[in-house]
Amino acid sequence: IQKDLVMRVIRWSVLALVLVLLGAGSSHLVTAESVHQSFEVVAVIAPELSLIVEPATGERVDLGIIYSSLSATRFSKPVQVKVRVFSNLGQPYQVTHQLIRPFTNQDGGTLPPEDLWFSELSDTPQPGGSPGGTGMTAHSPQTVFWSDPQGQSVTRSVAYQLRVPPGRSAGAYRGMVLMTVTAQ
Repeated sequence: IQKDLVMRVIRWSVLALVLVLLGAGSSHLVTAESVHQSFEVVAVIAPELSLIVEPATGERVDLGIIYSSLSATRFSKPVQVKVRVFSNLGQPYQVTHQLIRPFTNQDGGTLPPEDLWFSELSDTPQPGGSPGGTGMTAHSPQTVFWSDPQGQSVTRSVAYQLRVPPGRSAGAYRGMVLMTVTAQ
């Protein structure tokens, strides 16, 4: 009987050992298997800095007719220009303008650049009054405004106005202003 009991214990031990080895070494035979693969996702958002200038008088700043005086300096009515800047660069930028072609009339007469005044709309001079803005300078860009430190997109309004001193020569004067936005 003892021999029979020993043989049973050995058989059950061998069977238990085989089951343990099969279960420990090959889990896919006992449980479901999963397979994983990862992949990278890439997207490029193009950096952009753009400027749109929209005069209230159409495609150009039309200051209208200004009547000269013998004794007093006169000013044109201010003309509003919307300046829209789009930026996704995340850095500050500066908007400047520069007179790139002097104001001349059909007879060759010129107006000095400082006679063209500009100001942000909140500082816009009243018609007929002295402007609260700044006269343009010749041959160098002038700051119109700076962005915030994050360089967020904005729409700002700038007013342009012409100063006409006494005795200024008559004529239709034309000039060209270049507005630029530059990331800093």
